[in-house]
Amino acid sequence: MMRCCCVAVALVASAACTSAPELGGTLVYTEYSTENVRVRNLRTGEDTQIDGGQFGSVSIAPDAKHVAYEGIDEITKYADRSGVVTALPGAGCAGPASWLSSDALVYCVSGGSMLLPALGATPRLISNYGVSVSPDGTEDAFIDGSGDVVLENLDGTDVRVLVPSSDPTETVPHIDVAGFTPDQRALLVLDHSTYPNALEIVALADGTTTAVSNAFFGGPPVGSIRYLGASGYSADGSELLMQSTTSLIAVNVGTGAVRPIAAFSDGQSSAGAVFLDDQQVLWVRVDDMSVGDEGAYQLSVHVAGPGPADDLVLDPPGQTRALLSTIAVSPAGFIALPSDIILMKLDGTVLARNGDDGKGGMLVDDILGLTSDGAGVMTVSWDGDVRNYGQDGTSSQIVTTATNTDGLLAPFSAYATAE
Repeated sequence: MMRCCCVAVALVASAACTSAPELGGTLVYTEYSTENVRVRNLRTGEDTQIDGGQFGSVSIAPDAKHVAYEGIDEITKYADRSGVVTALPGAGCAGPASWLSSDALVYCVSGGSMLLPALGATPRLISNYGVSVSPDGTEDAFIDGSGDVVLENLDGTDVRVLVPSSDPTETVPHIDVAGFTPDQRALLVLDHSTYPNALEIVALADGTTTAVSNAFFGGPPVGSIRYLGASGYSADGSELLMQSTTSLIAVNVGTGAVRPIAAFSDGQSSAGAVFLDDQQVLWVRVDDMSVGDEGAYQLSVHVAGPGPADDLVLDPPGQTRALLSTIAVSPAGFIALPSDIILMKLDGTVLARNGDDGKGGMLVDDILGLTSDGAGVMTVSWDGDVRNYGQDGTSSQIVTTATNTDGLLAPFSAYATAE
């Protein structure tokens, strides 16, 4: 592999389409050379500047009506598509805001995480340890400074301690909220006080807890992998993909029952996984190649299932210390990833290799998202070249964005399928 800086879907195999993917959706980007923030409607070609200055860390709301971004002063702003800008209070923390919905977001400041429950509302400091929001966007949960598991309405009302801290004197709580279950009946809380870590499934109704030992989320040694178009939850929401010290596992979030998916050999772990359907799982394996104090690893992409011994290698281990930033799963039956192979079917058939489109495109460094018709992907190269990539391997250049200059942090572009 080369160096690189949800909802579950049912995948239905289809014949490869050689026509170009539909050019639709919205691209937000920081303009090359000026670093102004601009928004482009990819279907009509309309391109509008929404703020002039030096900006980075852009993100776009799901409905594409608002953009969040940050300047070198580390102040987060959001703007609508007519250029009405709102600066948010707090500063001192670099990085993109995360949109919780089209009307709410979380951003970081020097004191922790700020939650903006609705556009135009007053943000409030939530926690130094992050915040999770319910699937319907009405509630949030976090660990407070005493180590309590706190549940509240998104607007800050009806605050209640769901699980009191086991040791309020701890300076750094040993637990964190991983999220709500899809049915919004429970919270998932990770306990880092022991190794291996444990999962606690906490009922929202009364705080009763089901403990699952030796269950935690995977991740590569550096950074994390973002999965688009598929989910770590099964289609019915009953199971969540995690890992133990010995295998990739599916945890039943209602009962705590554990089902093994793929076994690990010595030095192996998971960098994350998503369900493809009720029988197959896409996952990234980490092979630890460290020698002494020198850390080294390799990543490979696999499809596990339907049987317990079935594990198809889609993208074999490549360069030591390689990273994968994003993997997109298309309903058309292919995946996209910023590796040596950029597009491939789920049976391992290669559709396109990175940098081999014949149109002068630079090596793809990240996947911005699936195109609005699901037949292709929007990509970005290390030097800011944003392209529309089709299943047949051809691509078209959209725009060249800014790169990491003047102390501004990536991402410098973001994509939404809405217009």
